[in-house]
Amino acid sequence: VNEISRHFDMVILDSPAGQFRSDAQSVCSVAESALLVTRRDKTGINDTKEMLNIFSRSDVTVVGAILNEF
Repeated sequence: VNEISRHFDMVILDSPAGQFRSDAQSVCSVAESALLVTRRDKTGINDTKEMLNIFSRSDVTVVGAILNEF
């Protein structure tokens, strides 16, 4: 990620869904900010809160959210 970051203003890392918390934590270790993607009628409020907590504990700034299948 560091190498490609030298060539671009922004690098977007797409990771598995939040229920794979270890993957989310790994991505957070190299990310500066995050865009939270949720799916209507699928992503529960508790899952969303947990992902926000993971971001917060990792010092990752959440810059926005996407609601899929609205």
